[in-house]
Amino acid sequence: MAAAQLRSVLIGADFNPASQTLIDDVQTALDPEGNNGLGLGTAPIGHVVTVTTPDVVMIDVTANLVLSGVVMGQVEDQIKNIIGEYLLELRKSFGSAIDLRNYVINVYRARIIAAILSVQGVANVTGLLINGADSDLILIENSGVQQLPMMGTVTLNEV
Repeated sequence: MAAAQLRSVLIGADFNPASQTLIDDVQTALDPEGNNGLGLGTAPIGHVVTVTTPDVVMIDVTANLVLSGVVMGQVEDQIKNIIGEYLLELRKSFGSAIDLRNYVINVYRARIIAAILSVQGVANVTGLLINGADSDLILIENSGVQQLPMMGTVTLNEV
């Protein structure tokens, strides 16, 4: 009988990719490397476990802003922080199934626009792009590939 191949994906307590130390510690506890499912860890005999962390997908945001009563320097850091909070919220949902087999992390343009509009002095947001596209970004989270959104560059233009 062939050994069952299992993949265990971890993120850190800070909702960022797991450190190599954490990965190594969990790997050793479950199925020490080179063990090949012999039952030397807590995984059952015949189960080969590979411990990993999700791939990071940098999220770059570009937007045009109409400001009212403020200048860009007064709102730029707030906007970057609020986008960062949204991405953290998404990372906190990592591994939460929407049904028995679907794990989904979507970066929605509308949610980013709404977050930016919540900043006092921002009257409108147009032309918002996520990673250069004017569409939502659907990240992969399946048995073979997992992706975790992280803040990239935020480019804001006043119009």
